[in-house]
Amino acid sequence: MVYFKTNTMKIKQLSLAVSITLLAISCTKQDVFTPQSDDIKSEATTTLATSSVGTSSEPTNVAYVFIEPKNKQTLIVNYLKDSVPHAQIPFLGFNFGFGITPSNKNDLLNYINLKYWYNGQLPAVRTVNVSQSTYNIDSLSINNLTINDNATWITILIPVSAMNNDARKQTKIKIGGTGLKTSIVNLNSTIYNYTLDYTGNNLPKRRYRLYTTFVSPALRFNLTRSGNIFIKGSN
Repeated sequence: MVYFKTNTMKIKQLSLAVSITLLAISCTKQDVFTPQSDDIKSEATTTLATSSVGTSSEPTNVAYVFIEPKNKQTLIVNYLKDSVPHAQIPFLGFNFGFGITPSNKNDLLNYINLKYWYNGQLPAVRTVNVSQSTYNIDSLSINNLTINDNATWITILIPVSAMNNDARKQTKIKIGGTGLKTSIVNLNSTIYNYTLDYTGNNLPKRRYRLYTTFVSPALRFNLTRSGNIFIKGSN
């Protein structure tokens, strides 16, 4: 009888340990792979309706602007390094300094699907119209002190469907604002020639191109002074 009770207790303890392990695995998967949706907000000079991203109500001809403050670098790097599959030499954000290459270009999908853009821990992704006559993004203004960071990268994600079904590219951007000389900068053609097929739930499931000046710092801004900056397509 003692032998039977001991074995029964061991079986119960083993069953409980297995249950806890399965629960921990389930929670970990949920934390890593379940994206959190939110509204994408726009501060465009032209008026844009805010809509729930990743739904059929999302406008077709819009670009998405990502604002990456250096003071959030640790948050971004730790997630991209530890919580999602990535290339052997991964892309870990524009402030980290690793380049974008053919071997890690798909890590950009991890970047645009980063959950912190959509849950308030990073600046919200902004939307801006893409003109269907000039195939330029409209002007987008950003209030500096809403970001308050001294090395903030701006990148622009545009669906190929908004660029005459990929016949056009956004090759130049006009920049200016408080304390800045208005100028036109070239975007990195190596990077925007990569296509990104997004299948997550935070943005519409489409093919995109990412536009940036990286590694040139032309789209990296000091946003610690009062005032604003703007970006505008200028092909």
